Amino acid sequence: MASVIAGQVSDNLLMSSFEDLLPEHLLDVIAKLQNPQSFDAIDVCVRNEALQQMGALKDVSSAENVKPTLLQLAKLNLLWIPKEPLVQMSAGLKSSTLWSGVGESVLLALRDEKFPTPDKVIASLQPEHSIPQYLAMETRVMTYLEGFLWATSKAELRRFLIFCTALDIVQPFEKVKVCFNASHGLARAPSATTCSSTLTLSRLYVSQEELASDLRAVINSAQVHQFDVL
Repeated sequence: MASVIAGQVSDNLLMSSFEDLLPEHLLDVIAKLQNPQSFDAIDVCVRNEALQQMGALKDVSSAENVKPTLLQLAKLNLLWIPKEPLVQMSAGLKSSTLWSGVGESVLLALRDEKFPTPDKVIASLQPEHSIPQYLAMETRVMTYLEGFLWATSKAELRRFLIFCTALDIVQPFEKVKVCFNASHGLARAPSATTCSSTLTLSRLYVSQEELASDLRAVINSAQVHQFDVL
């Protein structure tokens, strides 16, 4: 992914990586917007809604302005915001030439959009069930996980994201995959792979309290602090 490539990243690679994250209906709108013959045929509300879903703060006036706007959105979503912890986002973005002249209110709005809340984090979860006979058990554990996220503190919610993704912000185009195993006893501790944003849980939990206890043990451990600098 473009955000982890060292050094200079070409505009073409940025655009390709950004488009890989977009759903098909947005790609269709993008293709039409970049064509001068079809630009005016797209309803303004449809155009604005599509651009807002990608993170744009204002409309584009012509087909010629679409590609520069998309490139700016690609830089925003792949290079800048993913690298900025919430506590540093405002200062980090203000120091970038990409945001020259952008007001503080816009920066705060961007930060708030990425700020984790229980509903945003839950919406980012993507359970990957194993076989049908385990579906009921795994669905129950997902219910426990959602209950934990609704009840947890803001600090622990951010640390949960750091544990799963190495970032303390919600990324609208990326999901946190939730996989399941049959671990039990001391081996039951939740685990995560941040490079693929994958959380692995035991399907053998029988209460939200059990899952919450194990999750708090791992997300509040000293090992999670190694991601705070990203």
